[in-house]
Amino acid sequence: MVAPIAGPDVRVSSAAVIAIAMTLNELCTNTTKFGALSVPTGRVDIAWTLDPTMQRLHLKWTEQNGPAVRAPDKRSFGTRLVETLGKQLKGDVHLRYEPSGFVYALDVPLVSLTAIAPE
Repeated sequence: MVAPIAGPDVRVSSAAVIAIAMTLNELCTNTTKFGALSVPTGRVDIAWTLDPTMQRLHLKWTEQNGPAVRAPDKRSFGTRLVETLGKQLKGDVHLRYEPSGFVYALDVPLVSLTAIAPE
């Protein structure tokens, strides 16, 4: 079960949409194979907030009620992908393997989401 998905409206450029969509695709793939959504009781919460003072968006993907979580022994392609996509947006990516579930956090400048890429 995915719920809730919550956050304020944010206008996002097409380049940023691609990076965010690829990240969410990777997170969805992993959670259905190995994470919270691989079991009937699992859930994923997706939320974001805006920090108007710092002009940043904070996005958080939180898995709960899934199988036991532990950090991988090696960094996988998917891990490198979501980290690289966050850095492409000039953001900070944090991956946490908590006992309650996997957590992905992205802290990104709003200008990286709203700027139109040069043609």
